[in-house]
Amino acid sequence: TIKNIDILLESTFSGLSLPYSTCTIEVYNENKRFDPYAPNSIFKSVEERQAIPIEIGLRLPDGTIEWLPGGTFYQQSGGWSLMPLTVQWNLTDVIGMLTSRRFVVPDTLPTTLNGWISAVMASLGKNFKTHYVVDSNVENIQINASKEKLTGMSCGDVIRFACMATNTRPYQDRTSGKLRISKIERIEGNALTLDNMPSYAVMSENAEVSDITFALDNGEVTFPGTNTESDQSLSVDNPFIHTQDDAQKAMISCLLEYGGRKFTAQRRGNPSS
Repeated sequence: TIKNIDILLESTFSGLSLPYSTCTIEVYNENKRFDPYAPNSIFKSVEERQAIPIEIGLRLPDGTIEWLPGGTFYQQSGGWSLMPLTVQWNLTDVIGMLTSRRFVVPDTLPTTLNGWISAVMASLGKNFKTHYVVDSNVENIQINASKEKLTGMSCGDVIRFACMATNTRPYQDRTSGKLRISKIERIEGNALTLDNMPSYAVMSENAEVSDITFALDNGEVTFPGTNTESDQSLSVDNPFIHTQDDAQKAMISCLLEYGGRKFTAQRRGNPSS
């Protein structure tokens, strides 16, 4: 019997951090069915890296249930807690599994965005080698980096740097559970009305940045930020950025989340949005 499910979905577009989603499942532990010490326990059937698809069911007026995808999540080492009456699993999506994992630099370096993402996924093993989708309108974008700069990097760093250099964003495809890379686009979203809010939205100033500096193959270049009076500066050492033109293109993604106004709202209503 499930007591509680909490799903946290993250989205960022800057390439300065890597968004990933988590899912916490808490289950009643009747008769100690989940016992990590018992050799025949059902606990042993929940394996690390086992895909756990989550769906949220909405009961419709006619009594039927519409199931909506909540994402696919995986157990990692140290991802469970045993409590007096319940057992809790702390799960993460495919991006969360990659964030801190060491990137295995291939002998032959890729030259396209699709190739780099494929190389990253290979670091998780053969079961995940094809567990990704790069949209067709960005998959053949040309990017390159040297082995020296890639050595010691994490898979998460390679993903976010590759996306920063190509003005794309990484996220979990909630229907398939795969890592997906898509072009950053301004598309029409869903309307959020006062009827769907338990309280009024709060407007505040968004964080500003005074300037942003990119390390290039020959020196560095600095661009003004959203507000020159800000006390925050950004520095980026991206192995896929080599020239001032590369940096100027990446700057669009980096500054996308700075400046302007910030709205904080709580909503109730259609989870499919």
